[in-house]
Amino acid sequence: MHYFSSRASCPNRAKLALMTKEAAADWAASASTECSEVSRLAEMETFFNLTRAETSALHRAAVDARVAARFAN
Repeated sequence: MHYFSSRASCPNRAKLALMTKEAAADWAASASTECSEVSRLAEMETFFNLTRAETSALHRAAVDARVAARFAN
């Protein structure tokens, strides 16, 4: 995973500042490529000062919600 040294080094810090952790996880899960998704997860982890386990749990919940919504229709 790509790592960012600080919140200031996150390219999407202005966008992340307006999001909750859950919204950031959904933003990462909505990435169009796996590479973008991994980069967004790394930004999220750094910006919100999360552990890898916390990031993974939030990401899993976002993916599960997206899958549930797709099958609800």
